[in-house]
Amino acid sequence: MKQRGVALITALLIVALVVIVATSLLEKQHFMMRRTANHLQQEQAYLYALGAESWAMKVLMRDRQQNNVDHLGEMWAKQLPPAFISGGQLNGKLNDEQGKFNLNNLLDSENKPSPENIQRFEKLLKKLNLPTNLVTQVLDWIDNDSTVQTSGAEDNEYALQTPSYRTANTRFQSVEELRLLLNMKEEHFKTLLPHITVLPSITPINLNTTTEVILNSMIENLPETAAKTLLEKAHKGIYKTVDEFLKESALNNLKVDMKGLGVASDYFRLEATVSIGENTMILESLLQRDGQQSRVLMRNFRGE
Repeated sequence: MKQRGVALITALLIVALVVIVATSLLEKQHFMMRRTANHLQQEQAYLYALGAESWAMKVLMRDRQQNNVDHLGEMWAKQLPPAFISGGQLNGKLNDEQGKFNLNNLLDSENKPSPENIQRFEKLLKKLNLPTNLVTQVLDWIDNDSTVQTSGAEDNEYALQTPSYRTANTRFQSVEELRLLLNMKEEHFKTLLPHITVLPSITPINLNTTTEVILNSMIENLPETAAKTLLEKAHKGIYKTVDEFLKESALNNLKVDMKGLGVASDYFRLEATVSIGENTMILESLLQRDGQQSRVLMRNFRGE
């Protein structure tokens, strides 16, 4: 009887061990299957996002072939309805980056401070109720010398930070660099972000796609109602040239900062969101087009 009891206990232990091992193997298999499925969904999302990017470049080239004026009434500026794909959906939107203030315009073609663009940026900061000393902070960040301007900061000041770092001493590569400025607060950055961009060349501001804040920074004492009316016309593409805009009666006797204005754009930003299963991938691409082709200058993927 005692041997039978030992044998029974041994058998139960073996069964228990087999169950534990089998359960562990099933859990590992389930985990591997889920990981494989997630990987496949991510690959699918990646390819769909690249497809949206290719579509955007074709749309931009077709638009340029049709006309040389860009405004918010055109096809490229429309929010795409959700496109249903296998297992999910795709959303996309193109934005004109030249409707914003290009921070790299603060230096001219010879990498020297540009007085007119410095003044324009300062006016923009005032319109947004942001400290104007950000102008000198930005200039010290991108200029190629070590001279500290009034209210600015150079390498010596940044070396005291924890961790320490240095100024770029070259043009901006991304708007995110603004977060590195010595006195840049996150709320100030978020307030400024919708109105600024970073582009690889000196660019005019497109009157047909700009914001009311930027318009007001270029025209002194422009009444609010007049600004809204001008922008409504501009966004519909009424102005085919800058001169047509400047002939508006609302601008009579007002000081207009005319330098660096335009009605066409070469730089656009695509934001494509692909959702498949439990995976969401967002692609941000900076696109440039000219009369011959469109190209990707920057591509950034992130998941949610």
